[in-house]
Parts: sequence; C-alpha cells; structure tokens
Amino acid sequence: MGAGDLPGGWHRADLETDPGGLPAVTLPKVTVLMPVHNGLPYLERAVESILRQTHAEFELLVIDDASTDESGAVLSAMRDPRIRLVRHERNMDLVATLNEGLDLAQGEYVARMDQDDISLPERLEKQVAFLERHGDVGIVAAGARLIDGSDRPGAVLPLLAGHDLLRWSFCFGCPIAHAGVMMRRSLILELGAYREEAFRCEDYDLWTRAAGKTRLAMIPEVLLHLRRHASSMTRIWPEDNVRNALRVASAHIQTILGEEPPPGVLRTLWLQEVRDPADATAAANWVGRLCDAMLSDPSLAFVERRGIRLDAAARLFMLFANGISHPALWPALGRSLKMDPLVVARQAWSVTQRHFPGMAIS
Repeated sequence: MGAGDLPGGWHRADLETDPGGLPAVTLPKVTVLMPVHNGLPYLERAVESILRQTHAEFELLVIDDASTDESGAVLSAMRDPRIRLVRHERNMDLVATLNEGLDLAQGEYVARMDQDDISLPERLEKQVAFLERHGDVGIVAAGARLIDGSDRPGAVLPLLAGHDLLRWSFCFGCPIAHAGVMMRRSLILELGAYREEAFRCEDYDLWTRAAGKTRLAMIPEVLLHLRRHASSMTRIWPEDNVRNALRVASAHIQTILGEEPPPGVLRTLWLQEVRDPADATAAANWVGRLCDAMLSDPSLAFVERRGIRLDAAARLFMLFANGISHPALWPALGRSLKMDPLVVARQAWSVTQRHFPGMAIS
C-alpha cells in the first residue's frame, strides 16, 4: 500500500475532492495509533482519554493484535464513530502492528498511544498546534509523568524541549515516551518506519534515525500519564533488548563523533555502572568528547548549550561516584567540577542522602 493509498482501493486524492473539484470527504488531521494486546484492565481508560481530547479532527486506529483476554469485547462495546478497529487472527508483534498502522493511517499526523497510558485532554490540540507552527519539526513529544497501577503519581520524566538536547540525551538512552509522540506520517514512511531488528527499542531507533533528517522537539508540559506496572512492556527488559538499545546508542554516537565506542565503554555510558575501571575511565573521556563536539556548534541555543553542560557534569560525577574507589576516575570529578560545581554539589548531596537517608543539614 503506497503513501497515498487507503484501505478498499481508495486513493487519498479521491476522497479529498469530488469530480467537480469540491471537497467530498474530510480526512482526519490526526490518526491516533494504538496497538492492543491483552490490554485489560487499563484499556478502556486509555481509549476514553483519547475520545475526550479537545482536538476534534482525529481518528483512533486500534489494532487488536490477537488478544486472548476480553480486550476485543471491550473495544467492540465502545461504539464511537471515531474508532477504527482492526483485528488480527494471529499475533504479529509490536513492530509489524505499528507499521501496519502507519500504512492504514488517514491522518497527516500520527500520534502514538498505548493501551495502559492516559493522554491528558489537551495533548493532541497542543501537539497539532506545535507542528503547524514549526514546519521544520517532524516529531514532537509530550512531557510525561509516571503513574502506577493504581494511578498514584510518580516522577515527571525530564522535559528536554530542544532538538540538540534530545540528540545529546540519545547518546545515553531514550528520553522520549513513545506513547506521547506525534509525527508527520510522510516523514516516518520516508525513513522506512519502524525496524524489526530494533525490537523493544524500535522507537529509540526511529528517533535517532529521524534526528539526522528532521528536527525533534518536546513540549515541556506533562500531557501524558505513563503507566508503570508489573506487566507493562517497559518492565520487561531482557538482556537481548539491552543489546538492541546499545546498538542504537552506538550508531547514534557515531553520527556525532565519527566512531563507535568499544562495547564495555558503551555499556558504562548507557547504564552508568562501573564494572571495569578502565571502561569507566574511557567512558568519562567519551562524555567529554561528546560534550565538546555538541558545544562546538556555534548555532546551538544558549539554553541547550547550558543543558548539555549540566548533564555532562552530572554524568561525569556519577561515573566518579560509582567508581569512587578507583583513583583513575578522580579526573572525572575534576572535569565535572570545572563544568558546573553547583550540579556536582547537588549530585553529591543526592548520593549522600541515598546512602545515609537520616542525614540532615543542622
């Protein structure tokens, strides 16, 4: 199915005008793409959070990937004309389901949504307005707050508004909540959509590939409640998936420095763990090199320049703190202090509180 084709043999242009040149059928501005597999007990609330959006021009494309619980019955009972329900007879996995959804989507923009999360009412409205104002941005993320299985609120994920701050953060992980993203559909199809070889980090892989072709942004406001519970996908993270994520990080670092870090160094950068002092020392050097490379861009906005320096200082300090018994890591402390002593002081206090929780300032 091509980029302009729709199910049933229709072509997008056929629906947008009649033979007299007058508008015939108005396509939705946004397709909200929600894959579902055994989505109970949170599925109904997730769907309702989309149906209650203040932005009206959307379709909710729900693809039930052969659920074995009552998800299908719950979805069938939700008789809303904005819902398009596609059912699989057999399980196709998440990447295949996402790519099918991109093919079926009728909207200019595709917003992701997961079966257990909650989109706040103004999410779509604010993301559409952002993309309409910023034609150079191809992907806009929403700020997210963690919630648990009982809706108790947790931490707000880092709000990284700028493209270059996101590029920096991709070196060490994925700071974007997949379920809170809105994308230009044409761009994602041009990039080849999601890749099966990046399973369980297919979003991270897509963002890093997109970063070389378009600008990414994040609205620095909580518009998504991201659920963490015992069976959520983000808690199921075996070693194979860590390796996939490390491959994505390595390829991304190569786009900045022209070379990939050694495996032990990469793992230290990504997981902030000190297994081998030599790897940790080398990782500190890579943090410094990445920081220097990013800051060498004269067009970098002040707020992003500052954000990268602060994060680099914090990462260098944590490498030192996690390997404090190794003298080779003391230079990392010196460089972090040089970058930002206040950040180091805050990090040091945080580490102290973790190890000695009863300590207080007298």
